[in-house]
Amino acid sequence: MTAVGTKLAEAVGSILHKPADERAFWFEGRWLPWGSLQSTARAIIDVLDKGGVNERAPIAIIIRTRPGFFAALMGLITAGKVR
Repeated sequence: MTAVGTKLAEAVGSILHKPADERAFWFEGRWLPWGSLQSTARAIIDVLDKGGVNERAPIAIIIRTRPGFFAALMGLITAGKVR
Protein backbone atom coordinates (compact mmCIF):
# COMPACT_ATOMS: atom_id res chain seq x y z
CA MET A 1 0.00 0.00 0.00
CA THR A 2 1.26 3.49 -0.78
CA ALA A 3 1.84 6.16 1.87
CA VAL A 4 -1.34 7.93 0.73
CA GLY A 5 -3.26 4.65 0.85
CA THR A 6 -1.97 3.98 4.35
CA LYS A 7 -3.06 7.41 5.57
CA LEU A 8 -6.46 6.98 3.96
CA ALA A 9 -6.89 3.54 5.54
CA GLU A 10 -5.93 4.95 8.95
CA ALA A 11 -8.36 7.86 8.63
CA VAL A 12 -11.23 5.66 7.52
CA GLY A 13 -10.27 3.01 10.07
CA SER A 14 -10.79 5.57 12.83
CA ILE A 15 -14.45 5.64 11.79
CA LEU A 16 -14.71 2.01 12.84
CA HIS A 17 -13.97 3.12 16.41
CA LYS A 18 -16.61 5.81 16.73
CA PRO A 19 -19.37 5.13 19.26
CA ALA A 20 -21.80 2.74 17.56
CA ASP A 21 -24.85 4.75 18.62
CA GLU A 22 -23.45 8.11 17.42
CA ARG A 23 -25.18 9.65 14.40
CA ALA A 24 -23.30 8.97 11.17
CA PHE A 25 -25.42 10.65 8.51
CA TRP A 26 -28.95 11.51 7.50
CA PHE A 27 -30.58 9.18 4.98
CA GLU A 28 -34.20 9.03 3.83
CA GLY A 29 -35.58 10.97 6.76
CA ARG A 30 -33.63 9.44 9.62
CA TRP A 31 -30.20 9.35 11.20
CA LEU A 32 -28.13 6.23 10.67
CA PRO A 33 -25.78 5.28 13.48
CA TRP A 34 -22.12 4.47 12.94
CA GLY A 35 -22.76 0.99 14.34
CA SER A 36 -24.79 -0.13 11.33
CA LEU A 37 -22.09 1.05 8.95
CA GLN A 38 -19.30 -0.39 11.09
CA SER A 39 -20.84 -3.86 11.18
CA THR A 40 -21.20 -3.93 7.39
CA ALA A 41 -17.64 -2.69 6.89
CA ARG A 42 -16.25 -5.29 9.29
CA ALA A 43 -18.29 -8.04 7.62
CA ILE A 44 -16.76 -7.14 4.25
CA ILE A 45 -13.25 -7.22 5.72
CA ASP A 46 -13.98 -10.62 7.30
CA VAL A 47 -15.34 -12.09 4.05
CA LEU A 48 -12.24 -10.97 2.15
CA ASP A 49 -9.91 -12.36 4.82
CA LYS A 50 -11.75 -15.66 5.24
CA GLY A 51 -12.08 -16.05 1.48
CA GLY A 52 -8.33 -15.83 1.07
CA VAL A 53 -8.55 -12.90 -1.34
CA ASN A 54 -5.02 -11.94 -2.31
CA GLU A 55 -3.94 -8.60 -0.90
CA ARG A 56 -3.15 -7.31 -4.40
CA ALA A 57 -6.28 -8.73 -6.04
CA PRO A 58 -8.48 -6.14 -7.76
CA ILE A 59 -11.92 -5.76 -6.24
CA ALA A 60 -14.84 -3.92 -7.78
CA ILE A 61 -17.99 -2.78 -6.09
CA ILE A 62 -21.14 -1.80 -7.91
CA ILE A 63 -23.74 -0.54 -5.52
CA ARG A 64 -26.29 2.25 -5.58
CA THR A 65 -25.37 5.33 -3.58
CA ARG A 66 -26.96 4.18 -0.37
CA PRO A 67 -25.55 3.50 3.10
CA GLY A 68 -24.36 0.05 2.00
CA PHE A 69 -22.09 1.66 -0.58
CA PHE A 70 -20.44 3.87 2.03
CA ALA A 71 -20.01 0.90 4.39
CA ALA A 72 -18.54 -1.27 1.61
CA LEU A 73 -16.14 1.46 0.58
CA MET A 74 -15.17 2.03 4.21
CA GLY A 75 -14.41 -1.69 4.63
CA LEU A 76 -12.39 -1.90 1.42
CA ILE A 77 -10.33 1.17 2.26
CA THR A 78 -9.67 -0.09 5.79
CA ALA A 79 -8.60 -3.47 4.42
CA GLY A 80 -6.13 -1.72 2.11
CA LYS A 81 -8.01 -2.72 -1.04
CA VAL A 82 -8.33 0.80 -2.49
CA ARG A 83 -5.29 2.16 -4.24
